Amino acid sequence: MSPPGPKPPLGRSGARTFGRFVLEERLASGGTADVFLARPLSGQRPAPQLVIKRLLASLRADPSARVTFLEEAALHRRFRHPNIVECYEVGDVDGEPFLAIELVQGADLQHVLKLNHARRRPIPPPIACHLAREVLAALSVVHGTRSEDDEPLGVVHRDVSPSNIYLSTDGDVKLGDFGIARDASSQSRPSAGSLGGAIKGKFAYLAPEQVASDTVDQRADLFAVANVLAEMMLGRPLFPGSGQLAVLLSIRDVRVEALDGPSAIPLPLVTVLKRALARDPARRFQDAASFSEALAPFALQDRSAARREVAQLVHWARQTSLEMRAVGEHPDQRSPSTSAAPRQVIAPSAAREGSDKREPRDKRAAPALAPRPTPSLHLDSSILRDDPPTERRPVPEVRWPPSEPAPPSSEPRPAPSRPNDAATTPFAPPPSLVRTSEGRLLGPFAYAKLIELVVTGHLAPEDEVDFMGTGFSQLGDIDELARHLAPRSGVTRQLDRPGPPEWHGFAAERYDEDVGGAIEPGIATALAFAASRRATGVLLAQQGVRRKEIYVVQGRILHVGSTEPGEMLGEYLVARGLLDRGDLDFALAVLPRFDGRLGEALASLGLLDPMAMFKAIAAQGRDKIVEIFGWSDGEISFYTDAQPGKVEFPLDLPVGPVIEAGLASMLDETTAVRRYRAWLERRIRPREVPSGLRDSGWSPHVERALLSVRQPTRVAAVLDAMTAEGVPRQQAIVALESARVAGLVEWS
Repeated sequence: MSPPGPKPPLGRSGARTFGRFVLEERLASGGTADVFLARPLSGQRPAPQLVIKRLLASLRADPSARVTFLEEAALHRRFRHPNIVECYEVGDVDGEPFLAIELVQGADLQHVLKLNHARRRPIPPPIACHLAREVLAALSVVHGTRSEDDEPLGVVHRDVSPSNIYLSTDGDVKLGDFGIARDASSQSRPSAGSLGGAIKGKFAYLAPEQVASDTVDQRADLFAVANVLAEMMLGRPLFPGSGQLAVLLSIRDVRVEALDGPSAIPLPLVTVLKRALARDPARRFQDAASFSEALAPFALQDRSAARREVAQLVHWARQTSLEMRAVGEHPDQRSPSTSAAPRQVIAPSAAREGSDKREPRDKRAAPALAPRPTPSLHLDSSILRDDPPTERRPVPEVRWPPSEPAPPSSEPRPAPSRPNDAATTPFAPPPSLVRTSEGRLLGPFAYAKLIELVVTGHLAPEDEVDFMGTGFSQLGDIDELARHLAPRSGVTRQLDRPGPPEWHGFAAERYDEDVGGAIEPGIATALAFAASRRATGVLLAQQGVRRKEIYVVQGRILHVGSTEPGEMLGEYLVARGLLDRGDLDFALAVLPRFDGRLGEALASLGLLDPMAMFKAIAAQGRDKIVEIFGWSDGEISFYTDAQPGKVEFPLDLPVGPVIEAGLASMLDETTAVRRYRAWLERRIRPREVPSGLRDSGWSPHVERALLSVRQPTRVAAVLDAMTAEGVPRQQAIVALESARVAGLVEWS
């Protein structure tokens, strides 16, 4: 493991005393801890060589960091098994906590896989299945850990990935690094990150429920083992993607088509893998033992032979690494997912990607653009890539008079650049001109401004664009621009054809306290309509010149488009404090390098953690709909079977949480109490509803309200029961009102 931090290794001459140990060499310096190769100051106990993990000096005064570090130590000390890296000791030296951990002589699986990918050398299924079963043996112990009172702790490792699986020169397989492991009592802590944070596991090995920020249990670890096993046998990562966000989408949607392609994996083993990789945890193996049993027929049966194979794999990796270095080759040159080659000794990594504490840009290991590019002409910070469907709107300003047309350029069109290039070279693309179908010449426009005009419907496919000096062509024929056209342009004929929509109503909910219900249904009922029918189509919401299109597939929200530049992704991130204005301008200045994908640009440049970016895009889609709940007028129509154009980020949102968030935005505590004051003595009863509506991701509060309304019940009794269980009154009212407006319950 090469030291990733800026500090050089201590080396033998720099060895220093730390308590009763001697720190010989820094192996890693990450986001939360330093890891050192060490030895006892005297004697050979607990081992002649070991690893010391120390909390970073910058975090020692942070109570939450110390608690997390000590939680890892407390959990790790509980585990005693040949397949688990042993934690010898937890201590404190002058107020500095540390862990003394077993040193594994060999290589971690991540380095082996990098070399395998570079050499296109998959691990044969019998060996791969043996490795997976060894990891599952470790997880059986971790998952089965019990408290002093003999109660199951429900520990979840949450970071089962190749870099945490260690292979020794003797053929041992060990699972390590319990830095983000949690027991059931601490699962609700925000260690997995809020909207602005990151899930601190290696995101390519997360389970779908982790990506979706749903409840995580031990079955997420089993999904990760299956993911790693598939990668070993395929010789490449299981989940494809052209960027970090694309990989997360592949995981969320469990796109495992690679298992159906040509490979050495036997078909019965593919069946086992697909079960372990089920999107729904209930359809997976329910524990490590049952998964291991299913793999047993495909693994090496002779344990001694299996250990020899693992030892040979480590030897091959070390030799291959030396050979590649001798000729100036590196695994990274052949595999985009690689980093350092294996070392003689390895230790559990302390590097924690996606630290919640963001450093200033000049201290981050991200864009080395020097000098920092200045935003191009007329750069508007509200510009970013999105796919809102809109009607054609007039371009707001003319920058280039028709009497002075720009001469077409004879320069060849620039070739698309890889994101890595954007992080190493300055780039300021020339501005573009537009000639509308009416003959007006507009511009010049910076790249980001041009994208905004396309996205928000100011430009149409038939308009001509001199794109960065490459000569005029129809916008629809320029791939870099056509992919940003509003989705509605692809379905206009469907949406504007004669005939009524399948559903129509007012966007703003209007209710009567005396009647006790909505007179005009509003956006909540429109969403419930689509969910109850598991419908596919588009909800068109319009208020004057403002327009939003909510595309649904099988009753789930696929995509939300808006004509409002202020609702685009960059402004959304800045408004919520997830991104600095300067960082947004920086990303926009180099946006052409990322084909106009702002989310990918921010993640690749290190300006926003990929997991935080993923969650923010989903939240942005939700909040575009929530904003409609505040409209005072406007209309909504639903058209069946309308499809958007290409959607880069399918949301796949259930309508339940969106309805709840929308009503919560309308009903603060005062408004909620006032609305329900006249209804407290009314009775409410359950309704038989289609499964599509009932299974729409309702919160525990809504589920609790429904539990109280299994028969006609007074509203006051429902609310009192919920508040008695600790639910705040306003949240109880929002939950019951969400159930009512969605049609899950009705007045008796």
